[in-house]
Amino acid sequence: MLPLFDARIEIHTADALQWLANSALQFDLVFVDPPYDLGLAEPACAALEERAMLAADAWIYVESRRHAEDPVVPSNWQLHREKTGGDICARLFRREEI
Repeated sequence: MLPLFDARIEIHTADALQWLANSALQFDLVFVDPPYDLGLAEPACAALEERAMLAADAWIYVESRRHAEDPVVPSNWQLHREKTGGDICARLFRREEI
């Protein structure tokens, strides 16, 4: 028996920013969870939008440190839910078509 999503999931292990620059895929759901202190969340979020890699109504999950500045995300990403725990702040955004 095949796992539930076996035919619909691909996992890539690579430097995310380099991979984003060379991919033509489009996503419905994205997890942005880079090492917190390297400042990678904002460039990853910008690349997803600038390269048209998100479906019109995609969901984007972004994690950051709880007490750090909120990561800047594209203006058409609307905050749907936010949760904190320990040193983590998790935000779920819904993309709106521009």
